[in-house]
Amino acid sequence: ASPARLCSPQAPMICRRAQPGDYEPLVDMARVFTEESGLPLTFNEEHARETLWASLHHPGMDFIVVVDQDLVVAGTIIVYEASYYDEVCAYVDKFFVHREFRGRDASDTLLQGVLAHAAERQAKLIFASATAGMGASIEKLYVRLFRRHGFEVLGRIIMKEV
Repeated sequence: ASPARLCSPQAPMICRRAQPGDYEPLVDMARVFTEESGLPLTFNEEHARETLWASLHHPGMDFIVVVDQDLVVAGTIIVYEASYYDEVCAYVDKFFVHREFRGRDASDTLLQGVLAHAAERQAKLIFASATAGMGASIEKLYVRLFRRHGFEVLGRIIMKEV
């Protein structure tokens, strides 16, 4: 099924941990994420599969997805660590919502899932970078989404191609 299918008003989207059956849609999502990023990087399916598999099975990560009638429409990886601190910090990585579902409930549902999973892991802080390479309009939507859920803007991402 295509993510272009409209959300059904009868069945709300749900956020849950990614499951093995989500693997192929997640590989496709990684491909689109890379293509839309605008960064001078080339999608590598083998690397994507390895990364996704590791993320699905790593005890220090949560891979969560938003599903609309069995269709994976959004996903993110949350990485947990306490490297220098007594407290656990959560880092939102690869936050992605299919284009057709942006500006709708999928983004809020995914971020609510991030908050719930981080609370479950007793994270003290949650960090998220503002969509590096996704363009100004997507960045504004992303920052607005996170601010709506109580996040503060702390700075910008800095990059240099080498």
